[in-house]
Order: sequence, then C-alpha cells, then structure tokens
Amino acid sequence: MTDSSQAPSAGSSGASRRLVMLAGDALSGEACRTFIFKGESHTLGNALKNVILQNPAVTFCGYSIPHPAEDQVRHCMSVDDDEFLVCHSLSRFLQMYLRIQTIEGTTAQDALRRGFKDLKAICQATRTVFKDALDK
Repeated sequence: MTDSSQAPSAGSSGASRRLVMLAGDALSGEACRTFIFKGESHTLGNALKNVILQNPAVTFCGYSIPHPAEDQVRHCMSVDDDEFLVCHSLSRFLQMYLRIQTIEGTTAQDALRRGFKDLKAICQATRTVFKDALDK
C-alpha cells in the first residue's frame, strides 16, 4: 500500500472515520481496493473475508492486521536531575486492512456492501436458530 491518498467512505470527520478506502491505480480501476477499518480485529476480518469470498464476482479477498509491536510510538523524557527516565508508550488504534479484487463490472465497494449485507443476514439467521433452540 504505497498510495497514501485516502478517500473517505464512512464517517463525518477525519478523526472519527472508522472506515477509509485507499485510492486505487489506473490499471485496476474500481475493481481492486484496500479498505482500512479502525478499531476492528480478526473477529470482523475473518468473518467478512469468508462471506465476501462467497460472492462469485470476487476473485480475491484477504485481510491483515499489523502486529501490535509495530503499532506503537514510544516517547521517553527525563523527569529530574537524578537522571530518572520515564518512558511512555502511546498506542494508535488497532487497524484491519481488507483487500478486495473483483471481476470487471463489479466494484470492490459493491462487493464490500454485499459482504456486509450477507454477513448481517447470516448473523440474524444464526440468532433466530439459537433463540428457537433455547425455547425448546
């Protein structure tokens, strides 16, 4: 992901955006995109990836989450004349990167939207079956 230009796809301000879409290149067009989900983990990543891969228009879908040690910035400062050093660790938000590639005629954004709808339907069906089993 060398392209640092970002286009918002959800959220109202830069600080509160939970979903960001990275700009693609001219070669892949709208069929290939990387989405960054802030504050999400393997729970959503694995489920969403598997649901999106069931779409016949999707040729690739994968996700990654940077190792927590890579996502920290450390600051150290001297406190007094005794050369006592205090180190503070500031951790940025957990981020999940989701990459989707589709066939011509389907955009990556459309595949993501369908993936969310399909995942929601699966969760609702699972919830219904579970509640019915509890009532027996």
